[in-house]
Amino acid sequence: FRKSPKSVIAKTYWARVLLNRGESGEAEKLSRETYEIYPDFVSNLNLLAEMEKRKKNLKEAEFYLERALALRPLNQETLTALSRVYFSRGKYRQTNRILETLVPRYGGEGNIVLFAVSQMKTGNYQEGIKTIRRYFRENPENETLTAVINYGNLKLGNLEALGRLYNAAVVRRRFSEVVSLFAD
Repeated sequence: FRKSPKSVIAKTYWARVLLNRGESGEAEKLSRETYEIYPDFVSNLNLLAEMEKRKKNLKEAEFYLERALALRPLNQETLTALSRVYFSRGKYRQTNRILETLVPRYGGEGNIVLFAVSQMKTGNYQEGIKTIRRYFRENPENETLTAVINYGNLKLGNLEALGRLYNAAVVRRRFSEVVSLFAD
């Protein structure tokens, strides 16, 4: 940054370093300067969105991420961040639309789980179960995956799939815990 203080790449990189160090004020100042110079720099738009998310300004974060997505529709960082912002704002159909692009291209356990949960939030319980099973073994042993599948089966009335010892309250609570992993 010191060698190229006018470079938007250098400013954005340095702003991210500062943000990670906890120097959010200076990071935001640099990032806003970069935005004034080059408002279409996707890395900086993602950084601005991250700063807005940290301040719980999800609407502003969404603005920057949607702009970044329009410029680079397959950018993994943008797709991931925007899926989380949409989900946190209760925009589950938009979350699903983003994850339909993100999951097949980039995978990622968190993205897959979020996709299944978001599908269930729109009432597509069977699709949520299929998503988990498509990307993981037929009988996932992971506690989070099992919680999502159990919730889908509970909502579909497939009680035999839950086994004899199921407890509906426990299934709902575990699903809520999974949902909270993605909500800001």
